[in-house]
Amino acid sequence: MAEGDKDWLSGALSNLVKHSTDLSNDIKTNLASVSALIDGEITADNLQEIKKILEEISLYLDDIDLAKDFVHLNGHKVMLKCLQYQPLVTDSCEILACISQNNPKVQEIILQSNMVKTYLRLLSDQKLENMDKKKALYALSCLCRGYEPAIQVFKAEDGISKLIPFIQNLDISLSTKAVFLIKSLVSENNSLKTDILESGMLGILVNKLTEPRNSTHEHILTLLAICLTENEDAIKFCNQKRINLFRAVEIYEKQENIFEEEKQACEHIKLLLV
Repeated sequence: MAEGDKDWLSGALSNLVKHSTDLSNDIKTNLASVSALIDGEITADNLQEIKKILEEISLYLDDIDLAKDFVHLNGHKVMLKCLQYQPLVTDSCEILACISQNNPKVQEIILQSNMVKTYLRLLSDQKLENMDKKKALYALSCLCRGYEPAIQVFKAEDGISKLIPFIQNLDISLSTKAVFLIKSLVSENNSLKTDILESGMLGILVNKLTEPRNSTHEHILTLLAICLTENEDAIKFCNQKRINLFRAVEIYEKQENIFEEEKQACEHIKLLLV
């Protein structure tokens, strides 16, 4: 490498390190401010100030190294405190989702703080808005997908049963996110197929196919196919006269304008049921 190129590369790397260090220091300062506010008297003004700081922090955390810095600074524990206050739930979950997605080191640390249980508790909190629950579902998804230890905790906490209300929710966006998460987790852990059958979720999924088509249905079809694959108990259940998944799929695929992926899933399900 030419001497001039070496100098340029050295300078670029030095600037990159300095930039990362500056951002890490900014995160540290912001976390200290949030901690001071959350540990003090909670007022509407303080909550609004915390919310602004959380929004600023979230701008930094797409970088995997800064996400690691965040947890090493115990930022996840600060977020746990923030989750106690409804106005801060959405932003706190957004941050926790961002730092844990596809980041096993961070997932490990967050899991040790009982975050799966915390997210499931948030999802069952009747005082929270649907937007809060969407973010909690997103954070749960980012922690569990691709990280088997978190899936095991999800299973131990009876997570499948606790997500049933969201499959039935009238908010299509919320129900779609729930079905997508379940589909992803079952794809990674076959034992959840048993949980789906024993919880009664399988019958609910079949019944959802008879409702007016929406964005959830594509994921339901894929989930049903996954549940039926190499699962004689599920096949036997779905072939019962009162369930009759085969007939439900036949009716579904006759609708106009369904996607090619949906048609393929319908064919796959019918083949599994025969």
